Amino acid sequence: MILILFISGYSVTAQPKQDSFNKIELLKWTDIDSAISFLSGQIEIAESQNNLELQGLYEIELSKAYNMKRDCDAIKLWYQKAAQIFDQLDDNRGKAEVLFQVGYWHYCNGEHEKALENTLQGLSVMEELEDVRGIALGHLRLARIYHFTYKLKNSAEAGVVAGEKYEEVGDYVNGADAWSFAGHGYRVIGEFDLASEAFNTSLQLANKTGVPGVLGMAYNDLATFYGEMQNYDSAEHYYIRSLDITNPQDERQVMVIRNGLCQIYLGAKRYEECIEVAKQAMKTVVATNDIFFLSEVPEYLAKAYEGIGQYDSAYKYMKMNWIYSDSLFTENQEQALEDMRVKYETEKKEEQLASQRRGTIFIIALCLVLLILLAVLLLFYAKRKEKNMKLMSLNHELDKKNQQNELLLKEIHHRVKNNLEMVKSLISLQSSHLEDSKTRDAMMASQNRVQSMGIIHQKLYQGDNLGSIEMKDYFVNLSEGILDSFKAEDKVQIECVMDDLELDIDTAVPLGLIVNELLTNAIKYAFPDSKEGIVRVSLKKEQGTLVMDVADNGVGKRTDQSAKGTGFGSQLVRLLTTQLNGQMKEEVTQGTHLSFKFKLETAA
Repeated sequence: MILILFISGYSVTAQPKQDSFNKIELLKWTDIDSAISFLSGQIEIAESQNNLELQGLYEIELSKAYNMKRDCDAIKLWYQKAAQIFDQLDDNRGKAEVLFQVGYWHYCNGEHEKALENTLQGLSVMEELEDVRGIALGHLRLARIYHFTYKLKNSAEAGVVAGEKYEEVGDYVNGADAWSFAGHGYRVIGEFDLASEAFNTSLQLANKTGVPGVLGMAYNDLATFYGEMQNYDSAEHYYIRSLDITNPQDERQVMVIRNGLCQIYLGAKRYEECIEVAKQAMKTVVATNDIFFLSEVPEYLAKAYEGIGQYDSAYKYMKMNWIYSDSLFTENQEQALEDMRVKYETEKKEEQLASQRRGTIFIIALCLVLLILLAVLLLFYAKRKEKNMKLMSLNHELDKKNQQNELLLKEIHHRVKNNLEMVKSLISLQSSHLEDSKTRDAMMASQNRVQSMGIIHQKLYQGDNLGSIEMKDYFVNLSEGILDSFKAEDKVQIECVMDDLELDIDTAVPLGLIVNELLTNAIKYAFPDSKEGIVRVSLKKEQGTLVMDVADNGVGKRTDQSAKGTGFGSQLVRLLTTQLNGQMKEEVTQGTHLSFKFKLETAA
């Protein structure tokens, strides 16, 4: 039934029309094996009729069909056949399609910088031809490459362009896919309003297609978004809907959904369920050797096993995560991708400048014929323009170097955060084998101190400003981590009563360590015998001074009571206060209240 529809809408004697391309895309998502069989048959018919134009178009479509099966060898075989025909016909659009497929073949083999290079070359040709569908495809491929190399802002922007172009030509299948990449890009960089808009647009287009696979993908996106918002019930609901509607033979999509479910169960601390679905996902990941998910799924398994106290299994999967994370994302690969993008943009600017220079030369030549005096004036103008061009070139190089330095600095913070995360995990694994409670408490305190510094570096590489930290968000994340480590979420409530405030890293790190020690002491000593309580943290600027208060409504500390613990935490607080040229005041009335004042000039 489906094949008859396609044959009637896709003539074998004339160039396929726009709606025919849309029908082929629908068939790929509905039944990829039938799509491959149909295209193979049309190639034979076109070849028997010696219709090279149709044969080339069907061969490149067949190569694209194998993208969905991730059959790298078949992708290459059919784009090479198509390339011979397009070269013979001197078909520039066909050549651009081949460049896209060469790029996808490199992407299939994990060679992301080469994939980006070929995709940008193909996009340049499509833009010259003003081919809307080709431009849409180029940006969709860019969105995919940027997504899986963690350049999420670029992925979101490319996804928006591709989505709008595909809507223009009525291709709702690829349009839904493009808006999906846009949504995920905006979601990860924290632009949640834009992410919500993109995901809802994707769902609207998916509903227009009526294809279960496309609709399942849209449900999966919404589930991911709700998971990011920690709305785990809604997230689980949409993941289950996505799993129910997805073809079980589409093993990779099923794996992606299960991977998402594992994240939701992990966030909800349903560790056993997370392990079950993650192990099912791992079977597909290992079978397809998907490097991206080989780094991600083991990370969730490690955290789940740690959650149920099986530290040997946690270490096993954590080690697997380290190995594949390094192979997926290295400094050299990130730099190569950035260089490739800059090279593409530079070439476009050079083409524009070359066109401008040709026009200027023509005007100068004409003016020389008309009037020598005007020629002198134009010569002066040309020299001045040349000087400006040199300044522009110098500014461009400086901007490029600044971007490279910013990229390297983000990578440094990323790796420092990962190393601190490794140290924290190793401390956790070591402390699990200790029997002495005092030693175990000391190890947990060290683990929390490492965590407080790790959050700093995480905020730096995730944010847009590499020089400062938003302290309220940082204190909230630090509080959640400390409550989780002491299993005190139901016992103690920590409130951050403050406005948004950004501080430099040299001030933020000592303040974070001070707050870490005070919150730890409050949880351990202020609320004995499972007593419930509240700890309030505030930080504000007052006339060149930072004022910080940490207060609890616990039992307080008696002056005649001997110090508990080793006293290292209190000593560390005093030392860090002195380092920031601050003063500390302690009051014990209906709990413990510590007040600090730091001079901003010294802290900065």
